[in-house]
Amino acid sequence: MALFVHRDLHYVRRLLARSRANVRLVAGALGANYLRILPYRDFGGVDPAESCERFVAGVQPSGFTRVNLIPYHLALPEATGRVVVEAGCNEGAGSALLAAHARTVHAFDVSPEAIAVARARHVLPNLHFVVHDATRPFPVEDGSADVVFASEVLEHLRDGRAFLAAAARALRPGGLLLVKTPNDAWNRFENRLNPYHVNPYDRRRLRRELARDFDPVEISDLTFATSLHTTPEDRPDLLAPESTPYVFGEAVVIDRVLVTRMRVTPRFEPAGTPGEYLYARAVKRTGRA
Repeated sequence: MALFVHRDLHYVRRLLARSRANVRLVAGALGANYLRILPYRDFGGVDPAESCERFVAGVQPSGFTRVNLIPYHLALPEATGRVVVEAGCNEGAGSALLAAHARTVHAFDVSPEAIAVARARHVLPNLHFVVHDATRPFPVEDGSADVVFASEVLEHLRDGRAFLAAAARALRPGGLLLVKTPNDAWNRFENRLNPYHVNPYDRRRLRRELARDFDPVEISDLTFATSLHTTPEDRPDLLAPESTPYVFGEAVVIDRVLVTRMRVTPRFEPAGTPGEYLYARAVKRTGRA
């Protein structure tokens, strides 16, 4: 314990709380699963066999995708009726949500495969997808965007400053940049285990780099509180009971199962309490081209 400096005490408390929760789960319905600790799963990293961290429709449970869309819902009041650029749009689910409210959405991703899926799945007259590198000048006219949005993109870019400069260039004076990124002060260990988080940010670094082109800059600590709820459920038989063959002495199976559901509740932490993510709202300085 003496190895931890003061700023890491919150991390120690979370690890201890997680340990207590796991002990309780070992005695419950998920026991065997929680006896197997996988760093890429339990500490925020990724499976080395995976090529990226993308949400792939039909692979992850739909609830995970809904959690991924929470920051987009935060951005909707700012995006309504405006020209929006989304960097790192993946397969476009969030872009489509923004486009349902925005005047126009220009969305891009470095993956041709993701953009192909996005174009096929989300066809809207005001939604445009292109393949593009987020560290290069955006594929829109300079000063034409009202809002630039990027959720969990910045930490994947080796040149974060180039992305922020490109965002400032695309925005009109007074335009808004919205960024969500993991908070390195909250999960340094998880970020180091994740080979795709090549550019982690804490609050101080993010504010310093945003201050080059944006003022004011507001950074909030965003947390997703999770809880597990297990309930019994009866599953209906495919055949009517009277039509099911039976021989005296055989066991009769009753399909009563335990269903464990995860509830994920977002919240902003009070000042001074590190959150799992940073959510930045930065206004481009007027007078900047």
